[in-house]
Parts: sequence; structure tokens; C-alpha cells
Amino acid sequence: MAAPVKHVGKNTANGAKCVIVFRQVTDAKGNVVEGDQALVAYPDALPLTEHQDIMRIVESEPAQNSANLYEALNRDTVTNGANALQWLHSNGYLKKVATTDIVLTPTAAHSVPLANVNRIVELQSSGLNEQQIKNMMQDDTNQPPRGHSMINANDVPSSVGEPAMPAPEVLAEAAQPVVEAPAETVVAPVALDPTAQAEAMLEQAKEMIRQAEELKAAAIDLDPSVKPGRGRPKAKA
Repeated sequence: MAAPVKHVGKNTANGAKCVIVFRQVTDAKGNVVEGDQALVAYPDALPLTEHQDIMRIVESEPAQNSANLYEALNRDTVTNGANALQWLHSNGYLKKVATTDIVLTPTAAHSVPLANVNRIVELQSSGLNEQQIKNMMQDDTNQPPRGHSMINANDVPSSVGEPAMPAPEVLAEAAQPVVEAPAETVVAPVALDPTAQAEAMLEQAKEMIRQAEELKAAAIDLDPSVKPGRGRPKAKA
């Protein structure tokens, strides 16, 4: 069985064999600027001599011991003496491809999406152990919801972010409390039966009589002559 070979793969969009020179697009200082894009070269598109040169470097011990092929290419040369990495770049052989369109093929029987490899490398760099990485990379698409967290939240370094993390301003806006207008209170009419209505009317009548007695007593206090006497008043002569 042939030994696995790193940095080789294919473009799933067209099936072409490629070597992954940069797993992600970086700036001159090595900072990732396009994490979802890779720079690859297609060996079969190279002149025969340079094709052999590049594949020799890819299969070399320095390249196989490195996580990034560009490091080995930058330390080696092609037959004409040019820096291998610079030669690929200056002759237009480095092509930008979405990481989701690239699969690594370390052996003829195995393939691994480059996007997954990049994610694993990121998690390893953040300090997660093998089991934690396995849990985070587990595909639950067709599985029932988990009954527990994939990993202990206390074990996740603060520098680890989920894919497609919203921009800071979006998170800030989402964190603002939502003020909802108070709902209009609607009092539903209560249907009383005849007995209840009658009892309510009697209570109202009692209250009216009590108020009338109080007013009557107040009037007499103001003017005792208005106090009604017994019997019918006598007619004047």
C-alpha cells in the first residue's frame, strides 16, 4: 500500500488534480485574509520539466513534514534555478479556488475536504484536544438533536469562533433589548344569569338608600324645620 502523500488533491468542480500551495489566502505577513479560499497549482498544466520539479518537492521530506506546501516550495528551486514558489506565481500557475471545492487525496481510496482540514488545524492551534475537535467536527445533519453539549464550555478557549460568525456591529445590535409595545387590554363581557343580575341590582339599591339617608340627615342638621312631622300638615285658614 502506497504511503499517504500530503498537499495533493483535486478540484471537485472539474475533477482536475491539484497541489494545495496555500490552504488559505494570506497577506505578506502571513495573516489569513480569505479563509474560505485556497491557492492551488495544477501539475498537469505545467511544462514537463517543471511538473517533475514541483512533484519532487511535494513528495520531499521537508514538504511532507510541513503543514504548508508553500514553505517547502519557497526553499527549493526548479530546474532553471528559479525559486519554485516564485516561478509558479510569476508564470500564473497559482489559482484561487474555494476551499469547499477542494478535497485532499492522500491516498487513492481516501479524500478529505480542505475546508474541514483548515478547521481542524484552527482548532488544534487554539488548544483543543483530539476528542474535543472530534466532537466539534461531528456531522449531526441527519441525527436527532443532542441531549448534551458537544464539549465543556469551560474547555473552549475564547479565541475559538464558530464558522460564519456575525460582524461585531451585528452582534451589538442583536444584543440590544427589544422593547415591545404593551398589548391592549381587552376585557371580555361577562354574561350574568338573571339571579346574579337581580342580586347586583339589590346591592345597588341598598347603597342608594344608604346615601339617601345620609343626605337626609345632613339636610335636617342644616335646617331642622325641614324634618318631616307625623301625620298630614294642617291646612291654613
